[in-house]
Amino acid sequence: MLLPTLTRLDRREFDSSPLVFVPQPEPRWLSHTDCVWTAPKLLTRVSKLMIYYGNCEYLFHSLLGVKAARTRHVVDEFCEPLSNDADNIEQRFEAMLFLLARFHRKSSLTDDQIHRIRSAPVLPILAKGFAPGAGLSRMEMQSFRDKDWYIPDKVTFEAALRGKVNMLALRVQPAIKLKGLFEDLGCERKFLSEAATQSVRPHGGAVPNVHEEQELRERLRYVSRY
Repeated sequence: MLLPTLTRLDRREFDSSPLVFVPQPEPRWLSHTDCVWTAPKLLTRVSKLMIYYGNCEYLFHSLLGVKAARTRHVVDEFCEPLSNDADNIEQRFEAMLFLLARFHRKSSLTDDQIHRIRSAPVLPILAKGFAPGAGLSRMEMQSFRDKDWYIPDKVTFEAALRGKVNMLALRVQPAIKLKGLFEDLGCERKFLSEAATQSVRPHGGAVPNVHEEQELRERLRYVSRY
């Protein structure tokens, strides 16, 4: 079976004019270069042509070269600020971080992309002094470049410093899993485990450990023979 091809004239028309009709979120005509064929569901700002033209894969994917979403599309969406009253802002932010980390593993972020990510004010920061249950009003949107906020990567420090320092609105376990991404973004000094120092001060009476004391005496007797 012979498959159709695009003539030079057809290709010129597609390259020079917005000939792809996309009905959502509002009806509009786009260039095929502004679209993707497929993309993760989390990406809502790209036009996914497979949704509207699933029977035209050969035209869009093979002839016109419309590909699946790439790292740059994830970066574009990650760097788009959300309003403070957006629904599920913490859950979406966490999911976007994992999506960014997954694409970063497949195709490393460029220096320009890292600069964009670090400069974008898209991080939900739990403001110092917030009261539990205060809702989204307790958050401030900041960037990786902003100072005086920390990443909760250790349960003990997170519990001890909750409400006392500005803290990224991210759970400890995801923060640990995303440590590699944070390090590649140059944020290792923002980890609570790096920024906080732990001191131990003895207090109260001494409690003898009989077992360890007896073991130590045996070792001393052994060493004294030589």
